[in-house]
Amino acid sequence: MVTMQTKRTKGDICIFGKEIETINYLEHVNITAQQDLLWPYVSIKEHIKIASLIQGNSNYKQRYAMISNLLELDKPEKYPNILSGGNKRKLCTALTLFSVPKLAYFDEPTVGLDPVARRNLLDLIKNS
Repeated sequence: MVTMQTKRTKGDICIFGKEIETINYLEHVNITAQQDLLWPYVSIKEHIKIASLIQGNSNYKQRYAMISNLLELDKPEKYPNILSGGNKRKLCTALTLFSVPKLAYFDEPTVGLDPVARRNLLDLIKNS
């Protein structure tokens, strides 16, 4: 209910001191679902650029460089349909963090990651 994926049946849900229905979710909240929600034939870099444009940030290059370096997304021309499960998770998490949300929900963001990538990802989440 808090992620707006299911309708609440009763009670109040407040985020940032406001009723959940009154806040602009695209502006303040982002979600990494358990499923990897990616377009198979849109490159890593294009995913980041699209996310940036949706968020109203036309200058995505600096944040892209920082996030892709920390998450080791070193082949921006690759397509998600050929990425490993761990790299798909890293890309989904990068898309969530790219918008610098005030509130982010993560559903198992470290599944399939090696220990170093897991630590880098958790550090990135903690410091965002």
